[in-house]
Amino acid sequence: MRRSKTSNKPISPVQESVIERLVGGESITSSAESTGVSRQTVHRWLSDDFEFQAQLNSARHNLRIESEDRLFALAAQAIGAVEDALRNGDANTGLSILKGLGLLTGKQRDPGSGCGMRGQSRGDKPAAPITAPDGAPVELPHPLTAVIADEPAASFRAPTATGPAPTPRLD
Repeated sequence: MRRSKTSNKPISPVQESVIERLVGGESITSSAESTGVSRQTVHRWLSDDFEFQAQLNSARHNLRIESEDRLFALAAQAIGAVEDALRNGDANTGLSILKGLGLLTGKQRDPGSGCGMRGQSRGDKPAAPITAPDGAPVELPHPLTAVIADEPAASFRAPTATGPAPTPRLD
């Protein structure tokens, strides 16, 4: 029998079984029927029995932590698989990634809006244009331009007090 951390009153083996079934995805009705108690009893435990609630919450928390750990491990494997696919020239994988990042929408991108991955939602107003001190609009290159041009991103300088930064050549 497990004991609650907040009291010395243990939960019963039947309650432990119900908790295991609920955490395993069974419904309240199914958990009650398979453990030989009424559905109303399980509902009473859920609303009135603090030790039962604590054990159920603890079991759910442990399951969530374990699931997150397993998903993070799978994410690392997935990233490795994508990297391997891209190294082997799998164009479909590359296109899927670009589409997922919103870089292949077919729409003209606002140059000052960043890469489009976060920030604005459909209902937001577009960002105000960036201007130089003299009021002239400043054209900012896309962050991926540096990668495409094989130049470090640091080569793109911010506008200065005398005007916009020079545009790098992308030969």
